[in-house]
Formats: sequence, C-alpha cells, structure tokens
Amino acid sequence: VSYSYVWSLDGTAQPGEVDAQIDASDISWDQSWSVVVTPNDGTQDGPAATAEVLIGNTPPGVPIIGLEPTPAYEGDDLHCVVQSASFDPDGQGLSYSVNWNVEGTPWSGATSTTTWPGDTVPGSNVMGADVWICTIEAEDGVDYSEPVEATTTIEANGPWVSASAGYGTVC
Repeated sequence: VSYSYVWSLDGTAQPGEVDAQIDASDISWDQSWSVVVTPNDGTQDGPAATAEVLIGNTPPGVPIIGLEPTPAYEGDDLHCVVQSASFDPDGQGLSYSVNWNVEGTPWSGATSTTTWPGDTVPGSNVMGADVWICTIEAEDGVDYSEPVEATTTIEANGPWVSASAGYGTVC
C-alpha cells in the first residue's frame, strides 16, 4: 500500500508538499495546516482521511536578570538588568515587563526607563535595609515567559570613609 498526501496551508493547496511530513522550517505559529491522505493498493485508491492542526504560539524562554548596582546603597538608583535575553522559538520580537516589590509589597511608586519601561527605581525611594525584588517576564506579543526574580538588600550606611586629624597636643 502506498499513500499520497495533499497538504493545504490556511486553506490553500501546497503542491510542493507531497511527503508525509512538513519541514519544520516551513511552519510558523498561527498557521492552519491540513493534509488529505489517500491510500492506494496498486489497483485503486482507498478512502481518504483528513487531519488538520492549528500551529499555536510557543511562549518565550526566561531571561537571566540581575540588579545593579551590586552592592546597592541607600540612595542608589536600582536598575533591573536583562543579562541574557530570552529566546523566542517562533522568531517573534520580544519586550520585557518589569515589576518591583519592596519589603513584601508591590511597588507602585515612581520608576523610570533605562532600557525597558519601569526597569529603574529612583534612589530617592531606596532606603537602607529594604529588600527589593525585581520581576521580569519576556513577552512575544501573544504569550509571556515564566517570571524571573532578582533580589537585593540595601546597605544602610553607604561606603563611609573614616579619617582623623590631629590639631596639636593637649597638656
């Protein structure tokens, strides 16, 4: 028994596709592929069977992130940095959503943009001994990656330099 294959992409026949499989490089998300398979015993065709599939979106992978500066001191701007970008298996462009948490509470105060919207907290909001968490998700226009976090505890007193000076001798 041999089989013939008639493939269609979004309802349009694909005459160049005659094998049992479609090459992965010919497929992208949000496409509808169907195939009609007809068996033949060498004398006549048997009943055809049809299968159809909608190619779904694959969410992007997680980025690797960090917080700068390290260590962070009271009054420093905190910058959530994408150290290694996400990969999108579907080849879609990516953006990142950034959320902050301080001392267990979502941060709703001021942020600014260094690279991605909301990736920086102004130093005027950064107090000693606070624990800050930055959460980032990659987004491909359809789906989000799993969220990833970076955490830092703020140093309370900054980098102090001590010095002493002698002004003479008391007798």
